Amino acid sequence: MQRKVSTAFLLIVSFCTPVLSQTGYALKEKDVYASCVDYIIVDDSGKTVDVPETVSRALQCPSLLSLHGDTLCYRSGNSIRIYHISSGADYKLFDVSDDVDGVSGPVWSPSHRRIGFVIINQQRTHDYKDMCRILILDLDSNFKVTGKNKFDRPVNFSCGSNCASEAGIDFRFVDEDNFEYMRNINIDDRPGEKGYIFVKNM
Repeated sequence: MQRKVSTAFLLIVSFCTPVLSQTGYALKEKDVYASCVDYIIVDDSGKTVDVPETVSRALQCPSLLSLHGDTLCYRSGNSIRIYHISSGADYKLFDVSDDVDGVSGPVWSPSHRRIGFVIINQQRTHDYKDMCRILILDLDSNFKVTGKNKFDRPVNFSCGSNCASEAGIDFRFVDEDNFEYMRNINIDDRPGEKGYIFVKNM
């Protein structure tokens, strides 16, 4: 299935994630075709960064791709992963089922010790109570998942070749413990209204 990424989110990593290289990184379009874009990672001199084959495949017509300092969040098959460019380490955050309609994210908390995603599942399979599941993960300094919170809510999303909510617009961290989302604009009950979730302390 051809998939596309709607937005590449370039964020800044703070002191709480692993020590960053002095080199900056960016996503650069390599090929554009039909509804897809293939990317490469370049350093601040414009040189292409060599990445493992798994990451290279994930840069081709990605359904989830976000560069955050020197950490790349990407989807490989059913796994949502983080690749730390400076060290070459790769970490799995979580898996999703084949039949979900899309995974959106990530958004980071101010401390960068929490990361949030929206999983879209319009059929509400796998015990979903609503069309979307907000997944908030607590991470240690090595990106190991130390806590997981999930909340089923009617988050706003749109569908093309895949379904996606827009990180930073449809959902975001207000602060370390408060998460904001926009209710789906196509539902009858308070469409477009802001909803809030208090996330328990780490």
